[in-house]
Amino acid sequence: MNTRLVATLGIAFLVNTAFAELVQVPAKANPWLAGMTNGSIARRGDVAPQESPVTVTNTPIEGGAIYVFSASGSVNHGTSLPFFPPDGEGLASHYLGAENGIADLAAPYTGLIGVFLDSNQPDQTPAPQPLDFETAESRDYLVLKPALKQPFFIGNGLTGSGAAKQVIAPAGATRLLLGVMDEYYWTDNEGAFTVEVAKVSSAMLLRLVLYPSSNPTAADAAANPARLDLNPAAAPNQAPAVTNLESHVFTAIEIVWPSEVGHLYQVQWTPSLDEPQWENLEPPVSGSGDELSAFDSTKTHPQGFYRVRTLPLPQAADHVAPLIVMPDSIRFDSH
Repeated sequence: MNTRLVATLGIAFLVNTAFAELVQVPAKANPWLAGMTNGSIARRGDVAPQESPVTVTNTPIEGGAIYVFSASGSVNHGTSLPFFPPDGEGLASHYLGAENGIADLAAPYTGLIGVFLDSNQPDQTPAPQPLDFETAESRDYLVLKPALKQPFFIGNGLTGSGAAKQVIAPAGATRLLLGVMDEYYWTDNEGAFTVEVAKVSSAMLLRLVLYPSSNPTAADAAANPARLDLNPAAAPNQAPAVTNLESHVFTAIEIVWPSEVGHLYQVQWTPSLDEPQWENLEPPVSGSGDELSAFDSTKTHPQGFYRVRTLPLPQAADHVAPLIVMPDSIRFDSH
Protein backbone atom coordinates (compact mmCIF):
# COMPACT_ATOMS: atom_id res chain seq x y z
CA MET A 1 0.00 0.00 0.00
CA ASN A 2 1.34 3.43 -0.94
CA THR A 3 0.56 6.24 1.49
CA ARG A 4 0.30 9.71 0.03
CA LEU A 5 -0.51 13.02 1.70
CA VAL A 6 -2.56 15.53 -0.22
CA ALA A 7 -3.09 19.12 0.98
CA THR A 8 -4.72 22.15 -0.58
CA LEU A 9 -3.25 25.49 0.46
CA GLY A 10 -4.93 28.81 -0.13
CA ILE A 11 -4.70 32.52 0.42
CA ALA A 12 -6.30 34.03 3.49
CA PHE A 13 -7.89 37.46 3.48
CA LEU A 14 -7.77 40.04 6.26
CA VAL A 15 -10.41 42.71 6.63
CA ASN A 16 -8.61 46.05 6.55
CA THR A 17 -10.71 49.17 6.21
CA ALA A 18 -7.88 51.71 6.30
CA PHE A 19 -9.32 53.20 3.10
CA ALA A 20 -13.06 53.34 2.57
CA GLU A 21 -14.75 55.04 -0.36
CA LEU A 22 -17.81 57.08 0.57
CA VAL A 23 -20.75 56.74 -1.83
CA GLN A 24 -24.12 58.53 -1.80
CA VAL A 25 -26.88 56.22 -3.04
CA PRO A 26 -30.17 58.04 -3.75
CA ALA A 27 -33.47 56.25 -3.24
CA LYS A 28 -34.09 56.63 -6.98
CA ALA A 29 -31.14 54.29 -7.85
CA ASN A 30 -32.64 51.38 -9.83
CA PRO A 31 -30.19 48.42 -9.93
CA TRP A 32 -31.86 47.01 -13.06
CA LEU A 33 -30.49 49.97 -15.03
CA ALA A 34 -26.92 49.03 -14.04
CA GLY A 35 -24.53 49.22 -16.99
CA MET A 36 -27.18 50.46 -19.40
CA THR A 37 -26.54 53.40 -21.73
CA ASN A 38 -28.16 56.81 -21.28
CA GLY A 39 -31.71 56.82 -22.56
CA SER A 40 -32.32 53.16 -21.67
CA ILE A 41 -35.81 52.69 -20.24
CA ALA A 42 -36.80 50.31 -17.44
CA ARG A 43 -40.26 48.89 -16.82
CA ARG A 44 -42.81 51.37 -15.56
CA GLY A 45 -40.86 54.42 -16.69
CA ASP A 46 -37.42 54.67 -15.05
CA VAL A 47 -34.72 56.06 -17.38
CA ALA A 48 -30.90 56.03 -17.37
CA PRO A 49 -29.07 57.98 -16.09
CA GLN A 50 -31.70 59.72 -13.94
CA GLU A 51 -32.59 56.49 -12.11
CA SER A 52 -29.34 54.59 -12.70
CA PRO A 53 -27.58 52.97 -9.73
CA VAL A 54 -24.37 54.49 -8.37
CA THR A 55 -21.03 53.13 -9.58
CA VAL A 56 -18.23 52.60 -7.07
CA THR A 57 -15.44 54.55 -8.78
CA ASN A 58 -12.43 54.87 -6.46
CA THR A 59 -12.21 51.30 -5.16
CA PRO A 60 -10.71 48.73 -7.57
CA ILE A 61 -13.21 45.98 -8.41
CA GLU A 62 -11.55 42.64 -9.06
CA GLY A 63 -12.82 39.09 -9.25
CA GLY A 64 -12.01 37.15 -6.09
CA ALA A 65 -11.50 40.27 -3.96
CA ILE A 66 -13.58 40.74 -0.82
CA TYR A 67 -15.59 43.90 -0.15
CA VAL A 68 -17.17 45.16 3.07
CA PHE A 69 -19.78 47.87 3.56
CA SER A 70 -21.14 50.23 6.19
CA ALA A 71 -24.39 52.04 5.39
CA SER A 72 -26.56 54.64 7.10
CA GLY A 73 -29.41 56.97 6.14
CA SER A 74 -33.01 56.25 5.20
CA VAL A 75 -35.21 56.06 2.10
CA ASN A 76 -38.77 55.28 1.13
CA HIS A 77 -40.26 53.59 -1.94
CA GLY A 78 -42.82 56.25 -2.82
CA THR A 79 -43.87 59.76 -1.93
CA SER A 80 -45.67 59.96 1.46
CA LEU A 81 -44.55 56.45 2.48
CA PRO A 82 -42.45 55.84 5.64
CA PHE A 83 -38.66 56.00 5.56
CA PHE A 84 -36.53 52.98 6.49
CA PRO A 85 -32.81 52.35 7.10
CA PRO A 86 -30.57 50.24 4.80
CA ASP A 87 -31.87 46.92 6.16
CA GLY A 88 -35.28 47.85 4.66
CA GLU A 89 -38.70 46.51 5.57
CA GLY A 90 -41.10 43.88 4.29
CA LEU A 91 -40.19 41.91 1.16
CA ALA A 92 -40.23 42.61 -2.55
CA SER A 93 -39.21 41.09 -5.87
CA HIS A 94 -38.47 43.02 -9.04
CA TYR A 95 -41.53 43.62 -11.22
CA LEU A 96 -41.80 40.76 -13.76
CA GLY A 97 -38.44 39.32 -12.77
CA ALA A 98 -35.11 39.75 -14.57
CA GLU A 99 -34.53 42.84 -16.69
CA ASN A 100 -31.70 44.05 -18.94
CA GLY A 101 -29.85 40.78 -18.34
CA ILE A 102 -29.83 41.38 -14.56
CA ALA A 103 -31.35 38.69 -12.37
CA ASP A 104 -34.45 39.03 -10.22
CA LEU A 105 -34.03 39.41 -6.44
CA ALA A 106 -36.11 38.78 -3.32
CA ALA A 107 -35.10 41.25 -0.60
CA PRO A 108 -36.59 43.83 1.79
CA TYR A 109 -38.17 46.99 0.33
CA THR A 110 -35.82 49.99 0.47
CA GLY A 111 -32.87 47.76 1.41
CA LEU A 112 -29.40 48.61 0.10
CA ILE A 113 -28.38 46.21 -2.67
CA GLY A 114 -25.43 45.82 -5.01
CA VAL A 115 -24.62 44.14 -8.32
CA PHE A 116 -21.29 43.22 -9.95
CA LEU A 117 -20.79 43.64 -13.70
CA ASP A 118 -17.97 42.97 -16.11
CA SER A 119 -17.07 45.44 -18.89
CA ASN A 120 -19.97 44.36 -21.13
CA GLN A 121 -23.46 45.81 -21.31
CA PRO A 122 -25.55 43.40 -19.22
CA ASP A 123 -28.45 42.95 -21.66
CA GLN A 124 -26.14 41.23 -24.17
CA THR A 125 -26.31 37.92 -22.27
CA PRO A 126 -29.06 36.07 -20.35
CA ALA A 127 -29.68 36.83 -16.68
CA PRO A 128 -28.43 34.37 -14.04
CA GLN A 129 -30.63 32.74 -11.42
CA PRO A 130 -31.93 35.10 -8.70
CA LEU A 131 -30.76 35.24 -5.10
CA ASP A 132 -33.32 35.01 -2.30
CA PHE A 133 -33.00 36.94 0.97
CA GLU A 134 -36.51 36.33 2.25
CA THR A 135 -35.44 34.91 5.62
CA ALA A 136 -33.61 36.69 8.42
CA GLU A 137 -30.96 33.96 8.32
CA SER A 138 -30.25 34.53 4.63
CA ARG A 139 -29.83 38.27 5.22
CA ASP A 140 -27.45 37.63 8.13
CA TYR A 141 -24.75 36.03 5.98
CA LEU A 142 -21.09 36.38 6.89
CA VAL A 143 -19.64 35.53 3.46
CA LEU A 144 -21.50 35.82 0.14
CA LYS A 145 -20.39 34.97 -3.41
CA PRO A 146 -22.84 36.46 -5.95
CA ALA A 147 -22.47 35.91 -9.68
CA LEU A 148 -22.07 38.62 -12.28
CA LYS A 149 -25.39 40.43 -12.88
CA GLN A 150 -26.87 38.84 -9.73
CA PRO A 151 -28.15 41.57 -7.36
CA PHE A 152 -27.46 40.89 -3.68
CA PHE A 153 -28.66 42.31 -0.37
CA ILE A 154 -26.20 44.43 1.66
CA GLY A 155 -28.37 46.19 4.23
CA ASN A 156 -26.34 48.11 6.79
CA GLY A 157 -23.31 45.92 6.07
CA LEU A 158 -23.24 44.10 9.41
CA THR A 159 -24.49 40.76 10.70
CA GLY A 160 -26.74 40.59 13.74
CA SER A 161 -23.65 40.01 15.90
CA GLY A 162 -21.93 43.11 14.51
CA ALA A 163 -19.43 41.38 12.21
CA ALA A 164 -18.76 42.85 8.77
CA LYS A 165 -20.57 41.06 5.95
CA GLN A 166 -17.99 40.04 3.37
CA VAL A 167 -18.90 39.88 -0.32
CA ILE A 168 -16.60 38.09 -2.76
CA ALA A 169 -16.59 39.56 -6.27
CA PRO A 170 -17.19 37.00 -9.04
CA ALA A 171 -14.58 36.18 -11.67
CA GLY A 172 -14.50 38.84 -14.39
CA ALA A 173 -16.00 41.59 -12.23
CA THR A 174 -14.80 45.10 -13.08
CA ARG A 175 -17.70 47.21 -11.76
CA LEU A 176 -19.79 47.37 -8.61
CA LEU A 177 -23.03 49.37 -8.60
CA LEU A 178 -25.22 50.20 -5.61
CA GLY A 179 -28.95 50.82 -5.55
CA VAL A 180 -32.17 50.48 -3.56
CA MET A 181 -34.64 47.60 -3.57
CA ASP A 182 -38.08 48.28 -5.04
CA GLU A 183 -40.54 46.59 -7.39
CA TYR A 184 -40.88 49.32 -10.03
CA TYR A 185 -40.96 53.11 -10.57
CA TRP A 186 -37.99 54.26 -8.52
CA THR A 187 -38.48 57.84 -9.74
CA ASP A 188 -40.84 58.80 -6.88
CA ASN A 189 -38.63 57.37 -4.12
CA GLU A 190 -37.15 59.80 -1.57
CA GLY A 191 -34.07 59.92 0.65
CA ALA A 192 -30.54 58.50 0.32
CA PHE A 193 -28.02 56.14 1.90
CA THR A 194 -24.44 57.03 2.76
CA VAL A 195 -22.32 53.94 2.09
CA GLU A 196 -18.69 53.22 2.92
CA VAL A 197 -17.15 50.62 0.61
CA ALA A 198 -13.78 49.01 1.38
CA LYS A 199 -11.80 46.37 -0.44
CA VAL A 200 -10.23 43.75 1.79
CA SER A 201 -6.47 43.46 1.49
CA SER A 202 -4.77 40.09 1.31
CA ALA A 203 -2.81 38.75 4.25
CA MET A 204 0.10 36.32 4.33
CA LEU A 205 -0.39 32.73 3.32
CA LEU A 206 -1.59 30.39 6.05
CA ARG A 207 -0.08 26.94 6.33
CA LEU A 208 -1.91 23.66 6.38
CA VAL A 209 -0.06 20.67 7.86
CA LEU A 210 -1.31 17.08 7.66
CA TYR A 211 -0.26 14.32 10.06
CA PRO A 212 -0.26 10.75 8.71
CA SER A 213 -1.61 7.80 10.64
CA SER A 214 1.20 5.53 11.87
CA ASN A 215 -1.22 2.60 12.14
CA PRO A 216 -3.96 3.20 9.55
CA THR A 217 -7.28 1.48 9.99
CA ALA A 218 -10.46 1.34 7.95
CA ALA A 219 -11.68 4.35 9.92
CA ASP A 220 -8.66 6.39 8.80
CA ALA A 221 -8.15 5.49 5.15
CA ALA A 222 -10.23 5.65 1.99
CA ALA A 223 -8.99 3.63 -0.97
CA ASN A 224 -9.07 5.31 -4.37
CA PRO A 225 -8.09 3.89 -7.76
CA ALA A 226 -4.83 5.44 -8.90
CA ARG A 227 -4.98 3.93 -12.38
CA LEU A 228 -7.53 2.13 -14.51
CA ASP A 229 -6.18 -0.64 -16.78
CA LEU A 230 -8.41 -1.32 -19.74
CA ASN A 231 -8.27 -4.84 -21.25
CA PRO A 232 -8.61 -4.47 -25.03
CA ALA A 233 -9.82 -8.05 -25.31
CA ALA A 234 -12.58 -7.58 -22.78
CA ALA A 235 -16.18 -7.27 -23.82
CA PRO A 236 -17.33 -3.64 -24.37
CA ASN A 237 -19.56 -3.75 -21.32
CA GLN A 238 -16.95 -5.28 -19.03
CA ALA A 239 -15.75 -3.10 -16.15
CA PRO A 240 -12.09 -2.02 -16.24
CA ALA A 241 -9.67 -3.73 -13.91
CA VAL A 242 -8.50 -1.62 -10.97
CA THR A 243 -4.84 -1.89 -9.98
CA ASN A 244 -2.32 -0.11 -7.76
CA LEU A 245 -4.66 1.09 -5.04
CA GLU A 246 -3.49 4.02 -2.94
CA SER A 247 -4.72 5.12 0.48
CA HIS A 248 -4.77 8.75 1.46
CA VAL A 249 -4.25 8.55 5.21
CA PHE A 250 -4.22 11.47 7.63
CA THR A 251 -5.75 11.62 11.07
CA ALA A 252 -5.01 15.22 12.08
CA ILE A 253 -4.78 18.64 10.47
CA GLU A 254 -2.88 21.63 11.84
CA ILE A 255 -3.79 25.23 10.95
CA VAL A 256 -0.87 27.65 11.41
CA TRP A 257 -1.11 31.45 11.30
CA PRO A 258 0.95 34.52 12.27
CA SER A 259 -0.10 36.33 15.45
CA GLU A 260 0.34 39.72 17.07
CA VAL A 261 0.71 40.53 20.75
CA GLY A 262 -2.49 42.03 22.17
CA HIS A 263 -4.85 40.07 19.92
CA LEU A 264 -7.11 37.08 20.55
CA TYR A 265 -7.65 34.43 17.88
CA GLN A 266 -10.49 31.94 17.41
CA VAL A 267 -10.17 29.00 14.99
CA GLN A 268 -13.46 27.91 13.41
CA TRP A 269 -14.64 25.22 10.98
CA THR A 270 -17.65 24.84 8.69
CA PRO A 271 -18.58 21.94 6.37
CA SER A 272 -19.69 24.27 3.56
CA LEU A 273 -19.62 27.92 2.47
CA ASP A 274 -23.05 27.75 0.83
CA GLU A 275 -24.77 28.08 4.22
CA PRO A 276 -21.82 28.30 6.63
CA GLN A 277 -22.31 27.12 10.20
CA TRP A 278 -19.06 28.11 11.88
CA GLU A 279 -18.05 26.02 14.89
CA ASN A 280 -15.30 26.92 17.38
CA LEU A 281 -12.55 24.30 17.40
CA GLU A 282 -11.08 25.33 20.75
CA PRO A 283 -11.09 28.31 23.16
CA PRO A 284 -9.56 31.61 21.93
CA VAL A 285 -5.77 31.92 22.20
CA SER A 286 -3.69 35.05 22.81
CA GLY A 287 -1.23 36.31 20.22
CA SER A 288 2.46 35.97 21.05
CA GLY A 289 4.10 37.65 18.06
CA ASP A 290 5.07 34.21 16.74
CA GLU A 291 3.12 31.65 14.77
CA LEU A 292 0.19 29.96 16.49
CA SER A 293 -1.43 26.68 15.54
CA ALA A 294 -4.48 24.54 16.21
CA PHE A 295 -5.22 20.88 15.55
CA ASP A 296 -8.38 19.22 14.28
CA SER A 297 -9.29 15.57 13.78
CA THR A 298 -10.04 14.47 10.23
CA LYS A 299 -12.19 11.68 11.65
CA THR A 300 -14.48 14.26 13.23
CA HIS A 301 -14.29 16.68 10.27
CA PRO A 302 -13.42 14.69 7.10
CA GLN A 303 -13.83 17.77 4.89
CA GLY A 304 -14.66 21.46 5.18
CA PHE A 305 -13.33 24.99 5.49
CA TYR A 306 -11.35 26.72 8.24
CA ARG A 307 -10.93 30.32 9.28
CA VAL A 308 -9.08 32.18 12.03
CA ARG A 309 -11.05 35.05 13.49
CA THR A 310 -9.49 37.97 15.39
CA LEU A 311 -11.59 38.72 18.47
CA PRO A 312 -11.91 42.02 20.35
CA LEU A 313 -10.00 42.26 23.61
CA PRO A 314 -12.15 42.33 26.78
CA GLN A 315 -11.22 45.96 27.50
CA ALA A 316 -12.34 46.97 23.99
CA ALA A 317 -15.58 45.06 23.65
CA ASP A 318 -17.07 47.68 21.34
CA HIS A 319 -14.34 47.11 18.75
CA VAL A 320 -15.47 45.34 15.59
CA ALA A 321 -12.76 42.77 14.97
CA PRO A 322 -11.41 41.90 11.54
CA LEU A 323 -11.70 38.40 10.17
CA ILE A 324 -9.27 36.12 8.46
CA VAL A 325 -11.35 34.21 5.95
CA MET A 326 -10.64 31.41 3.51
CA PRO A 327 -13.45 31.75 0.94
CA ASP A 328 -12.09 29.08 -1.41
CA SER A 329 -8.81 28.41 0.23
CA ILE A 330 -8.01 26.38 3.31
CA ARG A 331 -10.18 23.48 2.35
CA PHE A 332 -9.51 19.96 3.51
CA ASP A 333 -10.84 16.72 2.10
CA SER A 334 -9.51 13.58 3.79
CA HIS A 335 -10.50 11.50 0.80
